Amino acid sequence: MNQRHFRILCLLSVMLNACNKQPPIQLPSDKFNIDSIRPLFVKEGQSFTVYGKNFSPDPEKNVITINGIPVQGNVMGNRIQLKLPTGVFPDSDKLLAQLVLKKEGGPYVDTAYFYSSLTPRIYSVVPTTVRIGDTITITGEGFVKGRDEKRILFLPATSDGHILLEPGDVPLSGNVIHVSSSKIKVIVPMKAVSGFLAFPSNLPVLIPGSLLNMIQIFVLS
Repeated sequence: MNQRHFRILCLLSVMLNACNKQPPIQLPSDKFNIDSIRPLFVKEGQSFTVYGKNFSPDPEKNVITINGIPVQGNVMGNRIQLKLPTGVFPDSDKLLAQLVLKKEGGPYVDTAYFYSSLTPRIYSVVPTTVRIGDTITITGEGFVKGRDEKRILFLPATSDGHILLEPGDVPLSGNVIHVSSSKIKVIVPMKAVSGFLAFPSNLPVLIPGSLLNMIQIFVLS
């Protein structure tokens, strides 16, 4: 093969490769999606950001509601900055927010969820081997005095982790002696046995970054 034929074959190869390349997939002009919300735990009046794709550059055309309350934000490319309005979390028991986004006149809707800053998040429980009368310290965020004193329960369990409560049994409450936004102290009550220290939540989903709401503990005789 001479040099001229070689150059022709190279040119044909480049042309064929160019023809075979697929154009990048683009969303329709009215199709968009939400990727994430940061921060994930927000209080009323606080600013937060919705990240995603294909938002309208005109803020008025991004129709947003949070728990049914209309809100409008500033659009910066693939971000919308919002301020959480009053009424989204009317009390310390309302912890989950549903954000619904659609474009004005468009058929598409996307939904994302985030949480109240008063959502309890447990990061550590110490100690987990205790005796009756010992103090257990729970550290985390989002604890509320007046709401969380009665949430700490001691649940008996078998050695393989099966809870021993029967239907109608009343869980044993801990004696909470201190509650701040980041710490709870509870005394191990009489009649407590090895099992779980439970912190029930009314959320329908797991809380990101938190320990599970049941921590295994061992009560020594």
